[in-house]
Amino acid sequence: MTIATDSGLWIPPHADELLVVTVDAGASDTDFEGMLLVNQAANDWLRGRLDTGTYFDMLDHVGIDPLNFVTEVEEHVNLLVSHF
Repeated sequence: MTIATDSGLWIPPHADELLVVTVDAGASDTDFEGMLLVNQAANDWLRGRLDTGTYFDMLDHVGIDPLNFVTEVEEHVNLLVSHF
């Protein structure tokens, strides 16, 4: 299931929250540091301080499929726009 569903719309206070990743409480220090790195990269990418290739490489490096991840966010944004 993706975040872009017709069953309900989640509208974050800030657009960059759509790209936030989280880890569970039992995550290793390495996974936690990776989460912080990816979230800062998303913030930098949305503000034009990081190019798309570098952002996608970073996602891939931590095991996130960049195209699927960003496509899911794009679908959610499109769903939001179509409802308002």
